[in-house]
Amino acid sequence: PDSLEAPGITLDPENPIFGTYGENVLKSRLRAHPDVAAIHHPDLLR
Repeated sequence: PDSLEAPGITLDPENPIFGTYGENVLKSRLRAHPDVAAIHHPDLLR
């Protein structure tokens, strides 16, 4: 099945997996809506 070909855990420092749920959600939202993040949270963007 496709799951056997999944890459699994990555050690990419540009794509960290955080230990708490909220940090992961925030990371996803910042990626999905960079225009909104730039307006409301410019300090969180690189």
